[in-house]
Amino acid sequence: MQWTGLGNLQTDCLVGTIRLVGRFLGALTVNDKGKRTIREDILDAAMNLAIQDGVMAVTLDGVCKQVGISKGGLIHYFKNKDELLVGMMERFVGHFEQHLQGLVAKDERPKHRLIRAMLETAKSMIDGRKNIKGLPVPAGHATQLMMSLLTASANNPVLLGTIRRKFESIREAMLDDSAPDGHLALVLWMAFDGLMLWKHLGLIGNDDKLNEQLICRMQVLLENSDRDTAKAGRSAERKPLISKRRGSK
Repeated sequence: MQWTGLGNLQTDCLVGTIRLVGRFLGALTVNDKGKRTIREDILDAAMNLAIQDGVMAVTLDGVCKQVGISKGGLIHYFKNKDELLVGMMERFVGHFEQHLQGLVAKDERPKHRLIRAMLETAKSMIDGRKNIKGLPVPAGHATQLMMSLLTASANNPVLLGTIRRKFESIREAMLDDSAPDGHLALVLWMAFDGLMLWKHLGLIGNDDKLNEQLICRMQVLLENSDRDTAKAGRSAERKPLISKRRGSK
């Protein structure tokens, strides 16, 4: 093999080696927290930056500075900002789903467990002083982060696709969980999202009593639905006896 332009070749090799080592070290770096991973630290740092300055202000360089890793180490996990935003959404929604599943598992009522868990979580998000177990950001900033990611999805088809798939999954689970009143659950979910949007836009403050009043009203609608279902069930159980008596005459 004929070696030509050795000076440029050496420079190119050195740059390539540095990049390779950066990715290798990024993959193998052991987090001193033990249980957490570098990928989680990257996503959490990105979410904190998004909360402070908005999603549009998040940069790979800024995240590297927050985490204390090289650009090559970060690119090992996320090649660009679009991938980073998708990772942020998946991490946030994934933890949110786990939190809801934990509340659903403790609810012994026959239906509306998922929307009921969502409304209970809304109280913590509006209150802002209570952390939601398992959520990677404080409850008071959860709405802000979610709305920022939704806004960013308008110009990011991949992020928008991720959001759609996540929400479609929750929608189908909610319809099954609340049958035969699945539409009521979806209406209340939409009302919940609207309340979060108002909060994000500053149309309703954290200390506004209207927050609690609206959520309580939603919960009353669920309770009424449960009572109606119970009454319908009891009526259905009595019908065969009535029909039999009429037939015997």
